[in-house]
Amino acid sequence: MDAWLKYHAAYILPIVYLCYKTGCDLKKSTRQDRKLLLDAVRDAYHMLMELSVPVRPVGDEKSLEPGFANWIVKLIIYGMARTRIGALCTTEHCRHAPGEMEDLDSAFHELCFEKPNFPMPYFNQLYSEMPSWNQIRRIYGEKTEICYRKEHDTGDTGDPALWAKALYRTVSESVSRSKGCRAYRAYRL
Repeated sequence: MDAWLKYHAAYILPIVYLCYKTGCDLKKSTRQDRKLLLDAVRDAYHMLMELSVPVRPVGDEKSLEPGFANWIVKLIIYGMARTRIGALCTTEHCRHAPGEMEDLDSAFHELCFEKPNFPMPYFNQLYSEMPSWNQIRRIYGEKTEICYRKEHDTGDTGDPALWAKALYRTVSESVSRSKGCRAYRAYRL
C-alpha cells in the first residue's frame, strides 16, 4: 500500500501544479503544458524507482513510455483538461483542498531529499511555474487548510492505513462541502 500511495502522489502532484498554474482552470492549459505534466510524472516515477520503491500498480511506468498506453494517457489528460467531469475531479479538488495538496507536496519533497542530486527538470519546472503555497492559501482560503490540518491529523504520519483513511475523509468531505456550491451543480451529471 505504501508504494501505491507514493506513486499515486507522483502522478497527482504534477496535475496539482498545473491546476494551480492555470488558476484552477485546466481549459487554459496548452498542449505544451500537458506534455510538461506527463514529463513531470515521468521524472517523479524515475525518482521513486531510484529510491527502490516498487512500482504499483505493477507495470504502470509503461504508460509513460512511447506507445499505445501513453497515447491513452494523453487522451485521458486531454479529457481531464477539457471536460466538466475532469474539472470536478481535478480543479475542484485543488480549489477546495489546498491544505491537502500542500501536505502531499511536502511529503513527496521529503522523499526527494533522500536523493537531492537526482535530476527532475520537468517536475521542478512545473513546480516553479505555480504560485507559492502562501499565495494559494490566500486565493483559495486559509480556513480550508486549517480545517484540513485539524480534522485529519492522524498523529502518526508513518502509518499508511491512517494516512489513507485521512485522505479518504478529506475527499468525502470536499465533495459533500461542495454540494451546495454552484460549481458542483454545474458539473453534476
